[in-house]
Amino acid sequence: MAAINPASSDKTTIQVNTVDRTTLSHTDAAKLLNAALEAANQVFLDRKEAFQVVYNGQPHCHTKGETTPEKINPEAPIDLALLYNDGTVEPIDIVDIVEFTKYRSDYGRLTSGFKSVDDFSQEIVLKVERHLASIKNPYILISQMGSKYNIEPLTKNTLSIDPHDYIRVNGMRVAYFLDKEAEMQPKVLLASGLRGSGILQLDERSDVNRIYIYEPDDPAPRFYVDLSKVIQVTIDSFPAEQQIEAKLYDDQYLLLGREPGKI
Repeated sequence: MAAINPASSDKTTIQVNTVDRTTLSHTDAAKLLNAALEAANQVFLDRKEAFQVVYNGQPHCHTKGETTPEKINPEAPIDLALLYNDGTVEPIDIVDIVEFTKYRSDYGRLTSGFKSVDDFSQEIVLKVERHLASIKNPYILISQMGSKYNIEPLTKNTLSIDPHDYIRVNGMRVAYFLDKEAEMQPKVLLASGLRGSGILQLDERSDVNRIYIYEPDDPAPRFYVDLSKVIQVTIDSFPAEQQIEAKLYDDQYLLLGREPGKI
């Protein structure tokens, strides 16, 4: 699951059968993405769908979508969206252009390099199909950027997405802290802030009073909402872009945590 923090840029050599993502070509990554999108869109054209799937930028790189990108950062996830014939753009969440093989807590996800065009295009087609099915599933909540939360396992607590795309657990918004200039600055958790290549699952753990948020196939550290920690945050401590919403909310927050280890 990709979330909040960018992928590690640690350049330590890991082992022979892994590839350092920082050495992969941004130009080759773009060529792979463009070829995979072309192949996927041919499938949708043959099906006479009213959309095509398009590149929608890279959230960790602060880049926007392009029709035919010339460079893609292989270290960061890629946003995809459906572009309908009427011009409507519908984000469907992220994919990764590299093949992850293993995970090491002191390094993060390990990769063997780029995916093949065929595998990547098939993954994109399946992702679109999963998105369209999720829209019809009452147990799947979808954020503004397309990340998906399966709330069906929740029996004692509730998770919802409010009209401003903020996560609410038991009616409360969730805050987390980022290290910024040696100070801990709080931010409010957007539903779009937690991303995944699949549907994010929820696991209520009454023994530790937490709700875990994770992808079943991702061995990286899981995020969790700590139900035992209800905090009050002063409005002026939030980033400027979140202060207006914080004033309108004016309530307590639950706290987001993460298991140890690099993402």
